[in-house]
Amino acid sequence: MPYDLLNRKAIAMRRPPSPCVIAAFLGLLIALPCCAEVSGQVVDNLGFKALPRPINYATPLSPAGSIKAVIVYGKDAPWTRKAAEAVQKAVQDWSGVKLELADDRTVTADETWLLSDAYRKTPLIVLGNAKDNRVVHALGTRFLAQSSRHWPGGDRYTIRSIFEPFVADVNYIAMEASTEAGLDAAAAKFAELLKTFPKDAAATIPRVRVLGCVKDQWGGPTDPWKPNKEWFPTLQGSVTDIAKHTKARPSPPATACPRRALATSPATQLAGGAATPARLRKPCWTSRR
Repeated sequence: MPYDLLNRKAIAMRRPPSPCVIAAFLGLLIALPCCAEVSGQVVDNLGFKALPRPINYATPLSPAGSIKAVIVYGKDAPWTRKAAEAVQKAVQDWSGVKLELADDRTVTADETWLLSDAYRKTPLIVLGNAKDNRVVHALGTRFLAQSSRHWPGGDRYTIRSIFEPFVADVNYIAMEASTEAGLDAAAAKFAELLKTFPKDAAATIPRVRVLGCVKDQWGGPTDPWKPNKEWFPTLQGSVTDIAKHTKARPSPPATACPRRALATSPATQLAGGAATPARLRKPCWTSRR
């Protein structure tokens, strides 16, 4: 680059800034304290307060000025209706309040099996399991229920309060069982519990959680799985000893492919068949070790 051009660039760099640039810089300096003051006002004085919401784990069955609870049974499971009628009678004997009965098809939508809008603000007493009661299935979509025809199994049952499963200030009571014997026992246990609860105008059920049974006891962490006695000598040995004891067949080599072996076997050749060309063979996926 010529010397005179470098000299002109150096002179331009030493030239003072234009008045417009100076004015913009001064305006920014003046505005910064105002912005800081406004920002400080927003952080220090929000202008509103977050009010604490009361948390109520109890379930009022007949709250004043609100909707009474409904007992939900499975339409396709008649044994759940029998238990629902027993619960209805127990609640009426305890509080004088007669709750309505409804089947799960009425309370849920046919398209989704989820709770219909008409019952979203209704406290529910749900009986059965996810297979026999759609409301329990709806609770399962919120990870609030896991009962089925296999769990809790036998004549075991659970009775528990569910805190606000779908709408605020609306709690449920779930009586889950896999069988008729388990649900009948749950209804009988609930009737006993009602006699121990304090009475009020709203027929409030305090927070409850019960695991019960008739004869099929619940297992716990103190009841580990125990193998059969004839397995003990084998379990004390090595992996090879266990494999020999179970007479397990070893895995085929990684390169072995039964389909290819059949296509090229002597029996196939004697039967008049020809070896399958490589381009017509189906791929044989084998694990690589």
